[in-house]
Amino acid sequence: MTITCYVINDNQELNLFKKDCSRNNMSPLYLTISPESYFSLQGTDNNYKSPHEFVTKKQLNKISENNFKLAKLIVNKMEVWLHENHPEIPDAFKPFYSIEHGIKNFIDSIAFTLKELTNLCSSENIEEIIYCTNNPGSKYIHYINENNKDRYFSIRPIGVNISSLVLDQSEWWNALGIKTIPIYNQNLKINPKKVPIKNKITQLFNPNRIDLFKQLINKAPKLLLSLKSQRVLVIGQADNIKPFLSYSINTKKIKIDWWVRDTSDPVNFPTLQNINLQYIGSKTNFKDKEIPKNLFDDLRSDNIKIPILNVIYKSLNNFYKYRIPYLLSLYVKAQSYFKNYQPICILSGTTDPDRIQIVHQAAKSFRIPLIAFQHGGAYGYTETKWIQLSDLRADIYAAYGQKSSEYIKEFAQSIGMPTKSVNIGWKNRKHVQKKSIHNKLNEIKNLPINIIYVPTGMMGDNRYGPDHDQMHDVKYCLEQIEIINALTSISNTNITVKLHYKDKIPNPIENFIKNSKLPNLKVLKNCNFTDLIDEADVIIIDCPTTVIIESLACEKKVIYIDLDIVKFTKDGEEIIKESVLWIKKDHQLKENLQKNITKISHINGNFVHDEFMKQYANAEFKPQNIWNIINK
Repeated sequence: MTITCYVINDNQELNLFKKDCSRNNMSPLYLTISPESYFSLQGTDNNYKSPHEFVTKKQLNKISENNFKLAKLIVNKMEVWLHENHPEIPDAFKPFYSIEHGIKNFIDSIAFTLKELTNLCSSENIEEIIYCTNNPGSKYIHYINENNKDRYFSIRPIGVNISSLVLDQSEWWNALGIKTIPIYNQNLKINPKKVPIKNKITQLFNPNRIDLFKQLINKAPKLLLSLKSQRVLVIGQADNIKPFLSYSINTKKIKIDWWVRDTSDPVNFPTLQNINLQYIGSKTNFKDKEIPKNLFDDLRSDNIKIPILNVIYKSLNNFYKYRIPYLLSLYVKAQSYFKNYQPICILSGTTDPDRIQIVHQAAKSFRIPLIAFQHGGAYGYTETKWIQLSDLRADIYAAYGQKSSEYIKEFAQSIGMPTKSVNIGWKNRKHVQKKSIHNKLNEIKNLPINIIYVPTGMMGDNRYGPDHDQMHDVKYCLEQIEIINALTSISNTNITVKLHYKDKIPNPIENFIKNSKLPNLKVLKNCNFTDLIDEADVIIIDCPTTVIIESLACEKKVIYIDLDIVKFTKDGEEIIKESVLWIKKDHQLKENLQKNITKISHINGNFVHDEFMKQYANAEFKPQNIWNIINK
């Protein structure tokens, strides 16, 4: 008898497959890609597995490390081919280089899924895989918002599951002795998001003007009196940028050009006038050419790379045809701006987006530096190797603390990147502190302990590494349930689970909590964590992102449950253990939580040792440190 596996991405597919199995009297193995489908099968007599059961973190880390090299090889090949076939394009314009971060992440997602599926087949002796996919020949949707294509392009196809992309490589699977059978379902295609009416109204005006008015209108009188001509160009946002601009307005008398919305003209502050950038359209024709399918042939010697290269080829071809024309126009416009206005520097938050990197490419010939501002926690105290493809490409990196700055500097030097790093502190720390009063847990005896558990978000199939955002969602949901069950078993507690508002897929934890009907348990999602801080006596965290520095800024008692989601730096782990109670997740989780919550609830006064915050999120804001580098 043929051993069959059905690969399920959601409940829609599950219902489809159940009907098929019932019709054919089959008892297959179900591979549940999503937590939604996994938990739908719990309590049934169906044979079901999760992908995380067939790989180890060590295997995924090795794959991800190797993919840095693969992504680099792909990017280099694409840039050479592009400029050989379009000699009229400026040499400094490197669109594929601008998406290397996205390519690396996409390759990781494909490679992780491929490893899980091949290990599944080997372990379970699978001979046949049935899965859902789009109709044959359907075009990938690469636009996050079809109505604003220029701004929201993704190298990763939107509306198509990674497992489907991998299993579509039937020739490769057949060579392994495994038959892949697609079920074509038109309903799997995600329709473009509709633009809200308020957004349509906004588009009637220059959105850069609206942004700028909201951000800095109170500073206009001072700038109107200024005769200085130094300009700063803003192309992205982060929480430290506005206070940096305020400082610079007061001390340097700068002018500000706002170009965060790159599909509209920049706007000057304080005049709020458009800076009209004239663009003469390129005669370059991209749509009549195709990237040669044999371009990556020398990389196909490694058999496991063949399906990866096949999948990414189609995405690269769409990027070439539909995205590069816009990026080229953006590059030419940016060059025109820099030539005519010559700002002293460019400011941005993350440098992940291709549009940010393209503007930076245009600025380099004018020797105008890009400054990237830290945009959340985890920098410096966790390993973040992926930043070599994004934030480290800035000329200057403005960090929250000294240790964060040192980590960026040392990591950049270790891989031969010239990025300068500077500590300017975390201005938002004082704002967060205002939302919380000192913990009064022990002032009124016998009241329930208010615990807030803050898990991180669901990744979907957007997993990448190394040592970062690669835990499968099913495994993570199972970990969350174990933590929640342990917390609710502790007497005299009220538990609030604050889910991440940017979950990439439906999170079944919400329904799990609602169905539990426990009186001391509730779930919240569409609210800010900082609005809840004041209610918390104890905060439980399992992923050390911005939430941990916000909690410690408010001097809250924090328990960190180490699920091995991220890898801490040596210094980071040593220092953070002075400010949080650290629990290594094991079979004694319930007992350890009980013991530590009891322990922490009887501590009077300030529990938090401030060394961690001094080093990684300093309250002392020093924007002049950036100007010291610029002036040099």
